[in-house]
Amino acid sequence: MRKIDKILLLVLFVALFGRLGERLLFSAEGEALRSPLIVHAALDVPPRSIPTNLSDSIIQPSPAQANSRYSGSAFALSRDGHWATATHVTEACKRVDILMETKPKTFRRVRVDGWRALKNKDVSIMDSPEGEPGLALATKMAQANDLGFFFGYPKGVASAGYAVNLGRSRMIRGAGRGSEVSDEWAIYEMLPGKKIALGGNSGGPMMNAQGEVVGVVSAGSDRRGRVNTSIIANLAPLQRFSKPEYRPSQRLTRENYVAFGRKLRRSGLVSKVDCRT
Repeated sequence: MRKIDKILLLVLFVALFGRLGERLLFSAEGEALRSPLIVHAALDVPPRSIPTNLSDSIIQPSPAQANSRYSGSAFALSRDGHWATATHVTEACKRVDILMETKPKTFRRVRVDGWRALKNKDVSIMDSPEGEPGLALATKMAQANDLGFFFGYPKGVASAGYAVNLGRSRMIRGAGRGSEVSDEWAIYEMLPGKKIALGGNSGGPMMNAQGEVVGVVSAGSDRRGRVNTSIIANLAPLQRFSKPEYRPSQRLTRENYVAFGRKLRRSGLVSKVDCRT
């Protein structure tokens, strides 16, 4: 085989299996069938300048299966019973419950009375009879090289992650479901475990060093070590439901974020979402 043929074969192999890996990204419990994943992005450019020809990075979501269960993450907006999550976490659900962690692997179930998605955004608001002290929403957008800390339940397991902002990207959903500008983050660390696993983390908060929410986790790539979040400008409608009471006593760092995430989960401020279709 000629050298040029070997090179072409190698390129084809990488392209094929790279895309296959991202199609299988959320194949475990949670959002596998419905996640509007887009993991390739044009970084650090104004939204109007982001190329629209990103067809190679579109991942077509499959329809939700009837009579199935999926999980995601959510965080408290107020004691009035308002919660935030990602739209695709509640999409096609017939019943949604919030599972509040009381001790490791033990949860208290709270029924969600209703939920509604923000128009053209992967952000959803849930209403329940019970709430928790709301997390504060940031007023300034994240910038490149900012540190971020994200918390949730990937694959249904309590987790915390540490990331660095790369800049703006555009998430394009398949099946003509539109697009939105997002923040893209490089994951430096995700605990517990040695392997990055994002499925089920959608809907959880991305927080800055001040403990303010700068985005809702929406998409990601295990293989590339990336996570995408809604930008703070797209969270503006949440402000009318937000009654922030909870802030960390000190700045979040790589040394203390795991303990902080544990506190968020044990107090119910970050919880698991259980969807039944």
